[in-house]
Amino acid sequence: MFPALRALRPFHTTQRRLCALAAGEGLGDATDVIRTAVQSDIACYAAGVANLTIFQKPKTSPFPVQRITGLDSKRRDAAGLKRFEPCPEGYTFVDADIGGGAFARVFLVRNEATQDLQAMKRVDRQKLAKHFQISAGEAEQMVEQEFWQMQHTNHPHIIKLFDFFQDERYAYFVMEAVNGGTLRQLLNNLNAPKGERPKLSEGFIAEMLQQALYALRHLHYESRIHKDVKLENLMLLSTAGPPHLVLIDLGVAETFQSSAGDARPMPAGTPQTMAPEVIDCMLGRRSNFDDRCDVFSLGIVAHQLFTGDVPYKVAYRGGGSYGPVDYAQTRANMNCDLTAQLKSAGCSKGVITLVSRMLEMDPAKRPSTLECLSDDWLVQKCENRRLRRLRLEGRHSLGGVALSLEEEEAAGEELLRLERRRICKALVRFAKRTPLQRAVAFHLASYLPVGDLRRAAESFKRVDNEQSGHLTYDEIANALEEVLGIEREHGLRVATAMDTDQSGRLDFQEFSAAVAVLRGEREQRLYDTLLEKMQIDPAKDLTLQEVHAAVEVALKGPVTREVLVEWLTKVAKRSHWDLYNAPVAGMVSNADFRRLFGQSRV
Repeated sequence: MFPALRALRPFHTTQRRLCALAAGEGLGDATDVIRTAVQSDIACYAAGVANLTIFQKPKTSPFPVQRITGLDSKRRDAAGLKRFEPCPEGYTFVDADIGGGAFARVFLVRNEATQDLQAMKRVDRQKLAKHFQISAGEAEQMVEQEFWQMQHTNHPHIIKLFDFFQDERYAYFVMEAVNGGTLRQLLNNLNAPKGERPKLSEGFIAEMLQQALYALRHLHYESRIHKDVKLENLMLLSTAGPPHLVLIDLGVAETFQSSAGDARPMPAGTPQTMAPEVIDCMLGRRSNFDDRCDVFSLGIVAHQLFTGDVPYKVAYRGGGSYGPVDYAQTRANMNCDLTAQLKSAGCSKGVITLVSRMLEMDPAKRPSTLECLSDDWLVQKCENRRLRRLRLEGRHSLGGVALSLEEEEAAGEELLRLERRRICKALVRFAKRTPLQRAVAFHLASYLPVGDLRRAAESFKRVDNEQSGHLTYDEIANALEEVLGIEREHGLRVATAMDTDQSGRLDFQEFSAAVAVLRGEREQRLYDTLLEKMQIDPAKDLTLQEVHAAVEVALKGPVTREVLVEWLTKVAKRSHWDLYNAPVAGMVSNADFRRLFGQSRV
């Protein structure tokens, strides 16, 4: 068993060294190091699978995450491909590595416990240190900082981390496999020659922008800056159906509090999408920037999606097309006519207004993510797309017969009303479960990929009036009152029961734990995995003492015998109290034990 990670420290030392280089003759070299580090993972998307996905646990799971105890000696030899790299215990290589960079490789693997396909990013800390010209300790700190950012992020539009572990040389990030590709791939459409690439509709782009803004709004609400928003770091879950976009790569993201005295965020990112104030910091022209740099970067992405090109070119020393970046000239190139470019691409007035606001050179005048989310054009386009899907669902519910728009929309609204009732009833039922069952449900929800929770994500966003990526108790209570007519006090009790860590607000994993539907083989596999983590044979009966110990481990605290018996009596429909006090310890069947932990069908 590998030792637990040491306490994380803010990653400032190495970044300060790089920025110190940027202040002198080493400007190009230092900033190229930053740029190369950011771009080192781009190749990981060539097969359309994310290089970053996250099994995050923003709140600590009630069950410990096991670190790898050794490396499996498995090899894969299929289609002429030989796998010489050892595969961590618990995972099996499925295909050749799907990308790589200067210090990281990404593999498509199968989780042997859940049988899910996942992406595993393996970071070589030795190569990382060599690449950045830093010490081994600083390289380890970089890995830990990225892990911390991922672990503390739980949002339907930010890629999900499933597990993280280390051995003597490598760090492993186990992530959700995302099959829709990056927006760079979507824009380029590698199968079509330039000039014949399909034009994306304004509505489709609007939905993607709204989702990206929602993800960034969550980070900014948490006082974090992504610092590298670009086409390559925005991915689609699938190529089919309406878009569901996820933000990836938190490798240079930074937690920043403006009230922290002389603390300053460290400049980082990709030159083509860097905000002007970030470049000014690198050039020594200013000393600070804030989260609105992400809005500018997303504005560059929007410009690329609408026009197919960047608004200005990055300048390189010597006037070539590659090499050390000339940041002073690149900064000068930003003074361009955006309106003319957008008009020539046939963009509507609403597009021109929004993109121009996002690309405002003065960060003080640039809108925040929340202000962008309230943009009239964006709201209207996304609402129109929602109504169109609603009408299609309504038509389908009526047997596929084309009726009037009003009838189809009414049928769709009825489906939506029923879905909202189902979700709200699920929240109420969840609150009635025992604390143990709620803790287990929260743990199991951490295994579910975002792709399996798209309905839950839509419901979550409808309740999230502040668009913060968190639900307040009031928002839950208001939704229950509106949909089910539940009294406010009852609604607040439901919200309190859902709040696993009693933080006073609910994140997406806590919401998913209440509404996710687990059935059949998937539920069985997840519960088997749970018992294995607790070192319990999933096929044998247990003594009451073993059950008591397992419950206290799960809840990370003491549980009285009376409470345990009450829970067992409820699930087994018979009393175990006499057995517990008998001279010979009684036994609890494996089925009753699973029911105690919340498995629905045994």
